[in-house]
Amino acid sequence: MTGEDFEDALQYTLRKKGWRLETTKKSGDFGADLIGTDPQGRRVVIQAKRWKQKVGVEAVNQVIAARVYYEAERALIITNHYLTNSAWDLAKKANIEAWTRKRLSNEIQTHE
Repeated sequence: MTGEDFEDALQYTLRKKGWRLETTKKSGDFGADLIGTDPQGRRVVIQAKRWKQKVGVEAVNQVIAARVYYEAERALIITNHYLTNSAWDLAKKANIEAWTRKRLSNEIQTHE
């Protein structure tokens, strides 16, 4: 699965749960791969990372920038892997949600 396929799969899964999402352009996206609203109507930005290694601080910085640029209330990093300790620390301080492998698996398996 490519990174774009991963984004498409996330969009499909979340839409089934009531999210309204669109993909951003592939470059110059200001750190967001998906933007839209969650089921509660809050504006959301998502940084999707399909990686073979842990996701680092750079991804957190990207989604922080995306939250500001797109004026989002909610910001997420969703990955098929895990975050480094430094990335977890920054995400927590910046109020960024991180869905790693286990949470992503649960979201895929559960339906509303």
